[in-house]
Amino acid sequence: MRPVLLSLALASLAAAQPVRVDLETVVADPVGFGRAAVEADGAAALTWRGRPEPLAVTVTDGAVLHEGVEAPFEAVTETVSRARFEAEGLGTVEVRAFAGRPGFVLFALADQRRGVLEVGGERVPVALRRPSLSAGFGAESPLGLDLDGDGAYREAAVAEAGRLRTREVAPAGRGRRVGPATLEVDSVAADGSALWARVTDRAVGLGPGFEAPDAALVRLGGDSLRVADLRGRAVVLSWWATTCPYCAEERPLLNETAAAYADDPGVVWLAVAMDGRSAVERFLEAAPYTPEVVLMTPEAEGAFEGNVFPRHTVIAPDGRIVFDESGARDGRGADLHAALAAALGRPGP
Repeated sequence: MRPVLLSLALASLAAAQPVRVDLETVVADPVGFGRAAVEADGAAALTWRGRPEPLAVTVTDGAVLHEGVEAPFEAVTETVSRARFEAEGLGTVEVRAFAGRPGFVLFALADQRRGVLEVGGERVPVALRRPSLSAGFGAESPLGLDLDGDGAYREAAVAEAGRLRTREVAPAGRGRRVGPATLEVDSVAADGSALWARVTDRAVGLGPGFEAPDAALVRLGGDSLRVADLRGRAVVLSWWATTCPYCAEERPLLNETAAAYADDPGVVWLAVAMDGRSAVERFLEAAPYTPEVVLMTPEAEGAFEGNVFPRHTVIAPDGRIVFDESGARDGRGADLHAALAAALGRPGP
């Protein structure tokens, strides 16, 4: 089935109705591999969430057998080989085996669903894939929008040559900014053959390009401050918890990065703690933060979906989010420098 262009005009956005977009199946490199044990006779059971019965395969030195069909292994690297085959109700399955390690294999689905959206006259290629190890598609399925037309779909916002490249992959159910419009996916066919999308005039949200939600935070001294009151300066919200090992791992880099802006009147950097005041104060005696530490409130937790950490949200002086990423990663310091440069309209570092 060929992809169908979804033409979404920018007029009367609030009244826009969802339009069906047919998606074409293509084979791509999979992500989110699962691990399966291989028995002495080569039998292995591959399991996906939402699928009641495992997929039975037999792994030999040179191939994977499924329902009488043999899929030969081909080399990926000197030590990794892969075999691909079609499974009813799932699509293309990829199994990876490792030289000298016969006791297990990795497996994943290797089919994506692709199409093209036309939003306000702009053609945007899209790629939909199943969530990791899930047998079906839905609102949590990663949806990529090739916003820069390079043919790839970036999982995270990354700094390259001092510039911030926009994250292009997010759950299908989360609104995305495409130019001046917000693209929203109402639903996704369980088999991934179609999605229903529309544009709206929604301006407030959590992704880059949206206006940041407003919410109250509490200083350790007890005073309250609101995110909206910080307009006119770039704001970094670094979300953390005292019990989070990844937060502890990235704290030295975060402190070093934040220290570069300690005397910059155009930047407000807040480390938003998920814990109560007494626990935070005890923690800071041994492990201080360079940014000012504030406490999250129920309002902020709801407005910013503040239950994932470590996470960093960078807001431009006009209130627009330019960066919102969770998880620790080695390049995060460069990402934050580039995000602040973008927020302030300055050259990259």
